[in-house]
Amino acid sequence: PGAGLRNQHVDWLLATVSGVRVLEPDRSLLEIPIEEAGGTGPSLRILLPAGFPVTFPDIGVSRHIQHPMIDNDGRVIKDILSQWDPARPSGLADTVSFILSTLRSSVTSTAGARDPPP
Repeated sequence: PGAGLRNQHVDWLLATVSGVRVLEPDRSLLEIPIEEAGGTGPSLRILLPAGFPVTFPDIGVSRHIQHPMIDNDGRVIKDILSQWDPARPSGLADTVSFILSTLRSSVTSTAGARDPPP
């Protein structure tokens, strides 16, 4: 049953979140660019531990960014995962979509603030 639920979570993520790259054959490591345009900026990295989905996924960024949702080690703070429901197959996709949306709006507004006007 654990492997079936794990696969449901990953399948749902792959079907609903664009840009997901599977980095390991067992689908335990996934990566999604934070910048929608496919730039060379940081990516969201998702590590699914052996006990997933009962155990929280480990979600972080490939390169540290300043954001209240990201701790000093580049991981998404555990408060974001406090509503985690391992029985809901859309749980991983919903969580990742929320994190990406929040980070993307922050990265976009920060990049725009640094760019000189045309």
